[in-house]
Amino acid sequence: MKKLSVVSIVLPLCSILCVAIASCSGGGSGMGVTPPPAEPVSISISPTSATVQSGNTQQFTATVTGSTNTAVTWSASSGTISSSGLYTAPSVGANTPATITATAEADSSKSASASVSVTPAPRTITSIGPTGIFFDRDLATLRNIQVNGRGFLVGDHGKFSPSLFVGSALLVNPSQIVFSIGLDTHHWSPGWFSLQICNSDESLCSNAMDFAFFGNQNTLATSGTELFQLDQGQGLPAGQNGFLRKFTPAGVAESSFFIQVLNLGIAFDTSTNQFDFSFVTGGSGSIFTYDINGTALNGVGAGSILPVAVATNAGISCFTQSASATNGLGCFDTAQVSPTITFAAAGQEAWSLAMTAGCGGNDAFVMDRQGTGSGLQLNRFGVSKSGGVATITPAGSLTLTGFTPADTLRAALPSSGGWHIAVLDTGVHACTVAVMAPILNADQSVSYRLELVDGTTMQQIGSPIALPANSFRIAADNTHQAFIVASADAPAILTRFTRVDAATGVTSQLATTTPLLAVGLLVSADGTKIYTAQRDQLAVLTNQ
Repeated sequence: MKKLSVVSIVLPLCSILCVAIASCSGGGSGMGVTPPPAEPVSISISPTSATVQSGNTQQFTATVTGSTNTAVTWSASSGTISSSGLYTAPSVGANTPATITATAEADSSKSASASVSVTPAPRTITSIGPTGIFFDRDLATLRNIQVNGRGFLVGDHGKFSPSLFVGSALLVNPSQIVFSIGLDTHHWSPGWFSLQICNSDESLCSNAMDFAFFGNQNTLATSGTELFQLDQGQGLPAGQNGFLRKFTPAGVAESSFFIQVLNLGIAFDTSTNQFDFSFVTGGSGSIFTYDINGTALNGVGAGSILPVAVATNAGISCFTQSASATNGLGCFDTAQVSPTITFAAAGQEAWSLAMTAGCGGNDAFVMDRQGTGSGLQLNRFGVSKSGGVATITPAGSLTLTGFTPADTLRAALPSSGGWHIAVLDTGVHACTVAVMAPILNADQSVSYRLELVDGTTMQQIGSPIALPANSFRIAADNTHQAFIVASADAPAILTRFTRVDAATGVTSQLATTTPLLAVGLLVSADGTKIYTAQRDQLAVLTNQ
């Protein structure tokens, strides 16, 4: 019998199995299950809308699906946005729309957007520097003030109350504006001023902050039975800038009269019942004399003098001129219709002036705010008259070291000032002079100091006395044998008072304060009251 081959049997079986396996595997020709299509790239953004204040930030997030690459590119139509989606709003003056867009890097055709409303930041003043501005005799001089805060924009302006002259406004950045400001013959009104930063139509304004304008000279005088206030007018037409107002010692208004011109200082002579007013405009000035009823008696030195301070006693009127090193002190006989002015040298910049009978005669003390270079100069003069002509006799001088000369101080800080003197007329310490002046410190800040001087011997008494910041006015208190110093507390909008004992130099702060800036400062004859005046306002305070 013929044997079967094993190979012939195995091959057919293998073919059958392979076909069956191929059919089960789905790998046959066109037969089997189709896989689902890939998910498309999509993107969403959150939040989809927001309101953001100028300068503030808003975080946005983007979610990408359909790709393992979830990175996005951020863009903003206004303002800036970081690679992490942190949006910073721009500075705007009105509500401004902006669009935030996130674009998928996996597919740049896919993006999502959010709408933003950018609102103006509220304009906010945080500080004003300096807080007190001193003016020289020249009203046309401008001073700079720096306003710090946030939210300031191009086109913003300063809203000053009362109004004053604004020479320029410089927006340094959204946090700082510098104003060049001044007082002129229509806006000569020393005192507290309020400032706001506003947009063009003043529909959006900042908070208000106050600063002080210090006047040149005292605006109060007394006869002993009446009080006189020089009302330095605000915003009045030319020729209507000044009134003299009369009050009882209790502060009750009695009457007033129109002075016709803008005046910087006032003095009253109890022996003649006459007023002297120092007047300056347009680079020249004069001294005007009125009787106690408001009748104009005289105008002296018109166009030929430039007075700063004025004082009068025993029928002689004197004034200082800081612009003359040879004619720093001028005096004349007030009884003359056309008096001759007698001049004397009183230092480099004769400034503050006080007259007294307390030294045994009729004396005038003059502070030279420039001095000799090593300190300020205090000069004493005897003044008398004969045949209608005044005589000025030098009676001693004293250099007060440690004070900063005026040119050095004002070159560094043009708005600084506060050079004043006062003298006791009666009492055990009569003829004691108090000299108050500023000092420029190494850090460019200003501090204030007082020196007591024996006016008879022209020698210093004791050590220098530190005064509060922004000390700006001084008055003699004959009853308490002391001096009262006024200082401006700008943050509190208050004038505070310090008493300096003439014998010991000991200082004490009085409890009395006033919201008036004491442009005028005077102590009553009986020592119980302190009178302060600002513009057309008067305050009667307790001297304690």
